[in-house]
Amino acid sequence: MKKKLHFYVYLALSILLWVLIGMIIHFLLEMPVLYFLGSDYHKYSLGQSFSQWMGLHTFMTVIVWLASIVWGVYFGLYWYERIYLKSGKTPVFTGKTKKRTAKTKQK
Repeated sequence: MKKKLHFYVYLALSILLWVLIGMIIHFLLEMPVLYFLGSDYHKYSLGQSFSQWMGLHTFMTVIVWLASIVWGVYFGLYWYERIYLKSGKTPVFTGKTKKRTAKTKQK
């Protein structure tokens, strides 16, 4: 039961991390556009109305959220398998630890 909980917490935190990274990237891409549109809308609007820019913003926000969730799931599954399943490590907060032997102390 605790291993399943650990897996779901790990996956949820991975998704949260990638959503935050996606929003930071979205912010960094959007700030120059907003700066130019705010400074001289008619010059930089590319002939688009404000509602069309808002539609593009909403569309790109949804794309960034979906891509971030997909990346979060992918990297969460990849690193969970890599760290905990292939290496044989026990999840940290289960309270179980491996006994150290003379062989593991020498490494």
